[in-house]
Amino acid sequence: MGVSGTTSRPGEAEAFAAGSSGPSLAGSGHLGTASSELLPPAADCPVEAVLLDLDDTLIDTRGAFRAAVLGQVRRWLPRLGQESHEAVVLRWCLDPCGHFRAYTRGEHDFATQRRLRVRDLHTQFGGPALDDAEIDSWLVEFDRTFAASLRVNRDALPALDDLDRIGLPWGVLTNAARGFSAAKLARLGLTERVPLTVCLDDLGFGKPDPRVFHLACSRLGVPARRCAYVGDEVDVDARAAAAAGLMGIWLDRHGSGLRPEDLPVLRSLDGLTELLRTRPVAAPETVPGTGPGPTWGNTVGVLAGDGNGFGPGAPDR
Repeated sequence: MGVSGTTSRPGEAEAFAAGSSGPSLAGSGHLGTASSELLPPAADCPVEAVLLDLDDTLIDTRGAFRAAVLGQVRRWLPRLGQESHEAVVLRWCLDPCGHFRAYTRGEHDFATQRRLRVRDLHTQFGGPALDDAEIDSWLVEFDRTFAASLRVNRDALPALDDLDRIGLPWGVLTNAARGFSAAKLARLGLTERVPLTVCLDDLGFGKPDPRVFHLACSRLGVPARRCAYVGDEVDVDARAAAAAGLMGIWLDRHGSGLRPEDLPVLRSLDGLTELLRTRPVAAPETVPGTGPGPTWGNTVGVLAGDGNGFGPGAPDR
């Protein structure tokens, strides 16, 4: 069930950037209404709305990264042994120098963080030093292959259909820029399927800052304590959401096998609605800035699913 509109209303972003709780959309006409075909959420469901990450939650961004990075390895590092190819992919995905994270904090613009990451790969794996024009060429080819390689994760659309079926409003909260996010959704035919997208450029910074979670909850028309957030990064997604007062759910899509005690964990989105219908066992407590609400840790075990061998913590883009 959708929430229409993806742009900020006048003054809204400024209010959240300043730390305000912001306006609520409840009763404002932005929430869809359940049809007679929708099943109501279970009576004991602690959640009234759901936010999901985009990259590596709904779409297979790492698979596209792999194809795009290896294309540039073949062009620029042709002598690099096959045994090192996966290490190059992993370094791009994990970004150990933190350039993408600096971008999400507003410390770099998008182009700068990408140029820094290209230079880092070449430094680490013996590639030639590149000037700005060569890096631009590198990135043009990278983007072309990346876009052609994007896929929707097989469990994404069934999970979204399930949320619609039980009448839970949902939307996307991503650390990617709106232009990139819109292009990915359009290429995958998801523009009309995703009812709400909150992006890094709405406030000029992204997760893990709690203000972006609160902004997204406001646009869904629910308080943070009644909203779940699902993402593939344990800290930037799940723990940051929990710290902001939401039900933070870690989607361990990459098969780390870790079982953090403080978070509910999914191995795939197949178990999402089952998890949402599970009443938390912890007693309510007050989360600063959100009012009374449940503590979400230790409420549900790890549900079965498959991973692809990557560890947690990759950037969205």
